[in-house]
Amino acid sequence: MDQKINLDWPIYVLYKNGDVYVVILDLFKSPAIVKGPLEIFPKNQENYGENSCSILALPSIPTILCISTENGTIHHGIILSTDQENEDYILEMSKEERPSFIKNPDRALYIFECIELELGYLEDSISKTINFHPNQANSSQYFVYHLTGVHSIHLKCLERLNKFIDFENDCSEIDIFSDTSLVDYVLCTNLSQKVDEKSENLNPVIGFTIFYDFPSILILLSNSQLVTLPLSSLFSAPNLDLNDPDDLKNMNSPLKTILNEPFDVKIQKILQLSSNPILKIQQKTNPTQQECFDLLQNSSKLLRERFKNHFSAKNEIEKRLKTLSKLKELQKGDILKLKDDQIDLRNTAESLAEKYEDIKDKQDEILKRCETLLVQISKRKVEPSKAEKSFLGELEGSGEKIVLYGKAIQKLKEKIKYQEIQMKNWHDQTKSEHKSIGIVQIEAIKSNLQDMTEKITNMISEINDYKKQIHMK
Repeated sequence: MDQKINLDWPIYVLYKNGDVYVVILDLFKSPAIVKGPLEIFPKNQENYGENSCSILALPSIPTILCISTENGTIHHGIILSTDQENEDYILEMSKEERPSFIKNPDRALYIFECIELELGYLEDSISKTINFHPNQANSSQYFVYHLTGVHSIHLKCLERLNKFIDFENDCSEIDIFSDTSLVDYVLCTNLSQKVDEKSENLNPVIGFTIFYDFPSILILLSNSQLVTLPLSSLFSAPNLDLNDPDDLKNMNSPLKTILNEPFDVKIQKILQLSSNPILKIQQKTNPTQQECFDLLQNSSKLLRERFKNHFSAKNEIEKRLKTLSKLKELQKGDILKLKDDQIDLRNTAESLAEKYEDIKDKQDEILKRCETLLVQISKRKVEPSKAEKSFLGELEGSGEKIVLYGKAIQKLKEKIKYQEIQMKNWHDQTKSEHKSIGIVQIEAIKSNLQDMTEKITNMISEINDYKKQIHMK
């Protein structure tokens, strides 16, 4: 039987008073489970969400929530499960009137960062509706659009959080939330915030989306103007780990501080400390002299901050240039020293090769002398060795056998001559006395002759074997 997979899909719901509920939806079951409100940490802050208006859950592990208020404050918090339920918090919630289907929460929201958005080009503040739009191509970036423009927010902590989750060994030294989020004011649609949503001077954003085929953002304004910006220009450079952190800690060289992060990332961080938004305001707007003066002051202030950042970037570039120049000089000195060492090593290798050849020739000469000495020593020995004694014994035995075989051969030759004479006489007698010999006598003679022939053949083969053995020895 196929087992059904339990797929819980959490949906986070935000109330205007800042309470956050979670709706756990199982795709194979019904009804959904509602838990909340979530306990928010740290508790020393009086209020996290007066006039809360929007919520966004980033696709991270664990989930990061972005909660905005109408005055332009955005809270970043991380959802973590609680091992034990807080009894005081549960009792406090039980005093409030709450439907019975809402269960006690098993997770809590930990706020780690608060961001104040600049709603408008001037410094006044009114309540506005904040809208979120995630970037599907980069989970650490999302956009905020409202009546007075568009902001781009990049959470740097997500990079460290992913590294923390993937780290198998001890990761206590990783500071996840050390990097603050980067906020870029992309588009400004109103200079003054002393207006309401029905004012004719407003040119609010009424539509926002991201086009991923050629990554860009599309912004539709109330005056039917469509603003297109490339998404690549809003990306923050990734924090590339060019070297292993453990290796960097053990390094004792000027490159240690240089290799902590890429230089272009460092310069980009300095230049991103202040941003100049694109102005898209109503052309029919007739600002007052005070508004023009405030605009001029604020623009001058932003430009001065921008120039400060440029000067800081210039100083960093000059420091890097000086450091690299010194390193270049040191490396040139090291190269010259290495070249000298190379020449010395080459000369040493040549001398060693010559010595090796001389030693080899002397060794061959000594080996030849040793062989000659061994031969001379073996010749001067009075007593033969065991091998020589055994060989001499074999030779003596072979000589005796040769003498015996010679005598036997001589006897055989005499017998052969005798047999030849007998055969001749027999043939002569056969011719004269053929009629007087009977069948019995003929068969006896044949059998005698066959026996003698076999004996002679065996003796000849034995003689040949003895000759072969003598020649081999």
